[in-house]
Amino acid sequence: MKYSNLFNEIRFDIKQGIIARAGWFLMAVLVSVVFAEVFFYTRNQMITDGRVSGELYYMDAYMWMFRGMEKYNPQAKEAFDITDSYLVWNFLLAFIIGDYPVRELRTTGKNWLVRSESRTAWWFGKCIWNIITVFLFYICIHIGIVITAFVNNASWEPSLNRDVFVRTFKLMIDWNYADILMSKAL
Repeated sequence: MKYSNLFNEIRFDIKQGIIARAGWFLMAVLVSVVFAEVFFYTRNQMITDGRVSGELYYMDAYMWMFRGMEKYNPQAKEAFDITDSYLVWNFLLAFIIGDYPVRELRTTGKNWLVRSESRTAWWFGKCIWNIITVFLFYICIHIGIVITAFVNNASWEPSLNRDVFVRTFKLMIDWNYADILMSKAL
């Protein structure tokens, strides 16, 4: 495998799979802004009503947006409740990652595969494109949260509001241990 072939593949995939499809990344930013705005609006209402004390941090929005769900127990007859943000992020990312290679293979991909003279370079180009795409997707989510946190005057300290955390995850934790973990992580 020639490195020039690999770099040509990566450059082609970045140009066709990322730059030409920048609208999908803009959609990720907009969806992130919408989800973060829903979070900040509802939590500001809770602060106003006195159900939550303290101020909101931008890290609260991250925790809420990627909160997941409780472990499902089918014997307990509980509802299987996947969060809407989790579904939207995964479907949007799956579409972005799955659409470009399939579309490229149906149009110019066969010609490009023959011209590349190396299936290995073509495959590694797609793998590296995939890594870059996922990384950019999460950067777009970060940008949307930062924009919304800035508009909503959220605190920029790398911390969490304890009341919001407990309400979001419906659990109590030892906050001394959580503070140690947060300080080590950041």
